Amino acid sequence: VRLASAALLVVAGAYVIYYWLFYSAGGSTLPG
Repeated sequence: VRLASAALLVVAGAYVIYYWLFYSAGGSTLPG
C-alpha cells in the first residue's frame, strides 16, 4: 500500500517536471 502511494507520487512528480521543462524550453503547445 505504501509502495503504491510512493510510486504514484513519483509518477506525478515526473509529469510535473516534464511539463515544467517543456514549458521553460519555450514550447508553444503543451502535449496532451
